[in-house]
Amino acid sequence: MPSPTSRVRSDRAAAVACVGLALASALGLAGCAGTPPRGVPPPEVAAPAPAAPRRAPAPAWSLEREQRALAQALRGTPVVVVLDDDRALWVEVPTAHGFDPGEAAPRPALAAVLDRVAASLQRLPSARAVVRAPSDAGAGVVLADRRAAQVRVHLVRRGVAPTRITSVAASQPAWLRVKLELPALRPAPDRAAP
Repeated sequence: MPSPTSRVRSDRAAAVACVGLALASALGLAGCAGTPPRGVPPPEVAAPAPAAPRRAPAPAWSLEREQRALAQALRGTPVVVVLDDDRALWVEVPTAHGFDPGEAAPRPALAAVLDRVAASLQRLPSARAVVRAPSDAGAGVVLADRRAAQVRVHLVRRGVAPTRITSVAASQPAWLRVKLELPALRPAPDRAAP
């Protein structure tokens, strides 16, 4: 009968032999997978297809579409909605319909138009607005500045970020003009070579 000590040695030796055999098998299989047999050329690996050039995603809501939507919504009013050749969308409201004489606060009719402009700006998240507010005849630039500031405040209260709105006094007293433009879509200015 074998002694307990020899049995432990025998079990230990068998375990080491099994581990060694498993390791040798794994290394042998890995070596077979990595090198082709002699005289056989390695398989050709197809080069990855060239990536298609990335295009800027088309705006989900274009200025043209916005112009049509605003013109439709404001049909029958004295408001003019124009998309110009520089790809800027102008919303023009006659001063008489926008402000009371000598006052800076927008009248309800103008407020309704500005609500639509704010909705347009939210549909066009990269668009910027330029507000050109008029003064009354002989009232000076202070009234125009106050009106522009009030229009800006109205748009901000409707969720438009203040950084997206620039307000200036207008030179033409007959109209309040709000210009919407998408800077990324405007043509780059011609630059002379140095």
